[in-house]
Amino acid sequence: MWLIDKQEAPALVRELVLNEYDLYPHKTTRVGRVFKLACPQGTFALKETAASVQQLRFLARWFEQFNQKDQFPLIPFYPNKFGDPFVCYLDRLYYVTPWLNDDFEAKYRMDWEPSVLTALGRIHRFTLTRTSLVQKPLEALTQMKMRWQKLLSRMEQYRRKAEQKPLCSPLEGSFLLHFDSLHQRAVRSIVHLEAWLERGKGEYCWPLVLCHGRLTRPHVVFKHGKCYLINFDHSKMAHPVLDLVPFFRRHFAHPLSGRAGDGLTWLAAYENQFPLNRFDKGLLAILLLFPEGPFTEIDMYYQKKKDLPPLKCLHRFEKELERLRHLRRLAKALLHTTSNQSAEKG
Repeated sequence: MWLIDKQEAPALVRELVLNEYDLYPHKTTRVGRVFKLACPQGTFALKETAASVQQLRFLARWFEQFNQKDQFPLIPFYPNKFGDPFVCYLDRLYYVTPWLNDDFEAKYRMDWEPSVLTALGRIHRFTLTRTSLVQKPLEALTQMKMRWQKLLSRMEQYRRKAEQKPLCSPLEGSFLLHFDSLHQRAVRSIVHLEAWLERGKGEYCWPLVLCHGRLTRPHVVFKHGKCYLINFDHSKMAHPVLDLVPFFRRHFAHPLSGRAGDGLTWLAAYENQFPLNRFDKGLLAILLLFPEGPFTEIDMYYQKKKDLPPLKCLHRFEKELERLRHLRRLAKALLHTTSNQSAEKG
């Protein structure tokens, strides 16, 4: 691995890093957080990453296995001339990947979500490890439960603060109006998660897969109709549901896509690659029911993390309430299907 301690200008740093790849671009364009490099050998992406050396080595081992699979839905590291998957310079880490020209229109195709979940299911299926050692998966879910409890406690404090004000903001008025129902759902989710964790300490064989962690539209590329997932910098081995929950929370919100039947169709696309048992579907339903979105908006408002106009704050909160209603319908549909599966087995 290459390490130099001399301070250089950013452009020169890129040049020095790319020397390790024998890449000499005749055109460099910044696209978001990466640089698009037009080189004689082809077009590449250069990224400075906050991931650790251990994380990149972990990914490089997986990517090496992925390369043996035809048409696998991700973009591997491009090794430098010494065979290293990344370069270290001035305590910063850089890696290069082939560049794929994204089909912009594909990001808004009607089957975008099922296509992405199909690709995710393939990655989960390939990286699946089952373990009866519950410490690692239990730790992640236990930490989630503790975070929920702390968030709920802050919501109770915010409610008292709002009630003591002689004049509430529009957001605070809506928060007080919906507090009781949100509080009940949060408590119910925590109780159900605690019960699920107790059952998980028994005979359950935990599935661990490579979870992307941040599967958003900028991290998905379509080329010639094929879906590729990029930016695995924050990925880790975890329960597959921990990839599905943020995906549904983020994307299952539009009035046209917020129907429970559509959500089940999305999940079916994933399960064609990686089937979930009723125990895992129960966990998915529990995590979707927690009012994460509305609580996060209230938390940001009181901690002043964003300086937004009052009506904008109210709009964001009400949007999260609507998203939660969609997710609640999906969770109920999931629980209904798992109940039917249980009855059929019985």
